[in-house]
Amino acid sequence: MNSAAGLSTRGLVAALALGATLASAQPVPVTPLADPRVAARLESARLHYVVDEDGDFRILYERPGGRTQVVWIASATSSAGSLELRDLWSVALRGRGDPPPTLTTRLLEQNAARTFGAWQLQRSGEEYLVVLSAVVPADTDGTALLQLVESLMADADEVEESLTDRDEF
Repeated sequence: MNSAAGLSTRGLVAALALGATLASAQPVPVTPLADPRVAARLESARLHYVVDEDGDFRILYERPGGRTQVVWIASATSSAGSLELRDLWSVALRGRGDPPPTLTTRLLEQNAARTFGAWQLQRSGEEYLVVLSAVVPADTDGTALLQLVESLMADADEVEESLTDRDEF
């Protein structure tokens, strides 16, 4: 990971490239980069996932009203002192150029009220992503990890729907 709270460069490019074709993606075999602790927790929660070429876990949720939302769980970890941390993220919006100031103000205001995760702006060339990202201890148990992932997913999908009325992610 480039930082403890951001997408890897390849993860960002993959997220930008996935777009609406994500639901039809074929599973990728688990790679040596995939953290077996995450796999075990997702399997115990009976969550279907695929592992991308970076070893990150991708979960596609079906939402009410026929919507879907994707959450990624990083295999790579970082540390803060003796804590081992891992990133979770979900994309809410893709745009070109600079995001409107009203959008960035709205997201900053939402960050102040959030108890878990924060909105980020990730760039790749002329495109940007609005990403809800969180850092959790790498040894978070399966029940807590599932609750955190589902919270992130639901919030990202609600913002995506409110901003675009589309279902891209």
